[in-house]
Amino acid sequence: MQTDLTVQDTDLAAQPLRLSESMRRSLADPFDLFTDTGKRGEDVPGTRSEWRLPDKLPEEREIKAAIAELKTRDVELGMFKAALKMIAYATRHKDEKAIDWKYRTRVYYLVLKDVPADMWKDLTMQVIRSCGWFPAAAEIDRLVRPYVEQRLRMLERARRILAAVKARATPAAVAPTRPMTADEQRWASGERLRSSIEIFTKRGMPDRAANAERTLAALEQRDVEPWAKAAFKPKTATMVAPPPPVAPLKSSPASEAALKRSLARSHRTNGGSAYADKLDAEADALAPRPGEPIFEPAQHG
Repeated sequence: MQTDLTVQDTDLAAQPLRLSESMRRSLADPFDLFTDTGKRGEDVPGTRSEWRLPDKLPEEREIKAAIAELKTRDVELGMFKAALKMIAYATRHKDEKAIDWKYRTRVYYLVLKDVPADMWKDLTMQVIRSCGWFPAAAEIDRLVRPYVEQRLRMLERARRILAAVKARATPAAVAPTRPMTADEQRWASGERLRSSIEIFTKRGMPDRAANAERTLAALEQRDVEPWAKAAFKPKTATMVAPPPPVAPLKSSPASEAALKRSLARSHRTNGGSAYADKLDAEADALAPRPGEPIFEPAQHG
């Protein structure tokens, strides 16, 4: 068999999918081990169930890295040729001399290039083990398509997790509150008054409960409840007698003498000895007699 595939078999090796085990579990298809089918005594193992967001969301950088890793990139032509060469040498061909292998490679590549590179090694082994004759492109696609679709589901789930992480980090917008209507204000005021009546009654404060009931009755335009009329005690003004006036202090000769002596000391310190002597003489004339108070209370008529 003559082919134009001259690449090395080692070109089939590719970087595996770099996802942590926890991330793989969060994105993988969930399965129920046993699902009731509705028939007595019959259970079907391995039925796929609905996927849900994980209880603990990963960090934003981690989920972004997973999305970048899961995005499907076309397999390189060199790797594709290596895979096709292995399949060609491991299978039989009906008319291998009439095959244009270069053209066949281009056609197969157009059909299968969306298969991620990390899947091609396992896919090649699976094709070789399951196909005796060289498979058509549709046969290879049927083998690998479930895995490609699972990869796309994982990518979609990663994007949903990223949206949930961003929604958690972004505070929800507070909707603007509209002003209360007059009826809503009356209803809210009535609820507060009814609550006050209940609290005052429980605490043994009937007068305050009666005041709240009278306000509520006026708000609702109705008569006051009888119990509130009986318990209501109008506030009365209490007259408090003013305190007696304080008698002002009256200046006395003794206080004037003390003032003049103080002024004399100040003038003498500042060099005014003559005027200081004059003040001292006046203070001596006003000196208090023994037992005389310095200040005397004013006399009121």
